[in-house]
Amino acid sequence: MSLLTRRISEREDSIGEISPQLQRAEEGIALFTQVMREHSIEKLLKQFVDENHARISSILLDIHAPKEFQGVESWVGPGGIRLVRNDQAKTRCDLTQISTGQRSAIALSIFLTLNEKLKTAPPLIMLDDPVAQVDDLNMLAFIDYLREIAITGSRQLFFATANDKVGAIFSQKFGGLGAAFQEINLAR
Repeated sequence: MSLLTRRISEREDSIGEISPQLQRAEEGIALFTQVMREHSIEKLLKQFVDENHARISSILLDIHAPKEFQGVESWVGPGGIRLVRNDQAKTRCDLTQISTGQRSAIALSIFLTLNEKLKTAPPLIMLDDPVAQVDDLNMLAFIDYLREIAITGSRQLFFATANDKVGAIFSQKFGGLGAAFQEINLAR
């Protein structure tokens, strides 16, 4: 048997060994593609917003000022969510048509709604500079909302910020809670 014939035979043996693995990989890719299609982030977001739009809207109205919107709804389009204005025509605005602060308010509303829905997780909320893109009025509204959560005792809050102004306001708002409020200042 020539060297070339022997190498061809070895390669055919290798292909025979790899073929079942390749078949399993192709089946795995097909299953993964099916799962991604049936359980896409867009579908899950739409389902969550459809099921919880009243609570998301309620939180949004508590933390966002001025009260130019009446709530959120899901839709098939950019971002999968749009705001419903308080005007006569109930104008809809998708995420590409609103400010960064308004998008932050929606994201925080969804996050807080998700947190409320947790059944087996510890009762806490951890936030790292959640109001970095928000104006002063909305920052105050959000901190007031968090204060209500702390007062009701439904969740323990961990709030981190590098913004001295936000930190001072947070301390003022929560300082009256006594021993239930602890501030830790970290410096580089």
